[in-house]
Amino acid sequence: MTRDHEVLSFGELLTEEHGFISTVRKSAGSSNGGNEYVGLAMSGGGVRSAIFQVGVLQALATAHYLPQIDYISAVSGGGYACAWLVKWLKSSGDYSHVLESLASPFPRRQSERITWLRDTATTLLPALVLLQRTPSCLPPPTRITSYTT
Repeated sequence: MTRDHEVLSFGELLTEEHGFISTVRKSAGSSNGGNEYVGLAMSGGGVRSAIFQVGVLQALATAHYLPQIDYISAVSGGGYACAWLVKWLKSSGDYSHVLESLASPFPRRQSERITWLRDTATTLLPALVLLQRTPSCLPPPTRITSYTT
């Protein structure tokens, strides 16, 4: 690891980056041990895109592809989803637990983070947003408990 404010050549920086990726791969349980690197691009689109992309992250975790990803490039809504995942990974420190929670197909087994995200993402359901802003004489919106069709 370098000292603060040390200037590295491109070759030194690349060597350090490859060492860091190798360390992260081991802690994430990645089987990608070679010098080929995998990137994921997450596009924008605001909050709706972010919620969709959390679903993409869940699918990648379920298929055991998420630990294979070395780089993520994200903008706008993709950045929200990426930041959400990175914060979860950093605060947990246990990659396998995060990946297992992310891959859980049933709401009762999903992590509190995913449940909270789904429960508060009312921008996907404009009717609920409208009802939340209507006079109290209307019945309150019901909580959605099933996300399958």
